Amino acid sequence: MARETVKVKELKVAHTQKGLIEVFHVEKPYGDASYPVFKVQVTNDLGEKSSIELPYANLKELVSAIEKSKDVCHEIPHNFPHDELGADFGGGQ
Repeated sequence: MARETVKVKELKVAHTQKGLIEVFHVEKPYGDASYPVFKVQVTNDLGEKSSIELPYANLKELVSAIEKSKDVCHEIPHNFPHDELGADFGGGQ
């Protein structure tokens, strides 16, 4: 059986016009004797793609690390230059 890729989910990258995140299941990624992997592919506004393939055995730990990185982000103060555009009044008009 050859490598088979099944798209699981597609979502828009926040704060972009054309950015896209796609998640795939990849069966037999490196030949008949290989374990399945998941693939995450990101397309930026310029249409450039980058991706990563990882074994499902790493999925739980990866999700945990992503959640921890979100916590780190929330601990650091940020000023975003266009926050006023999402306000209920004023800004950007």
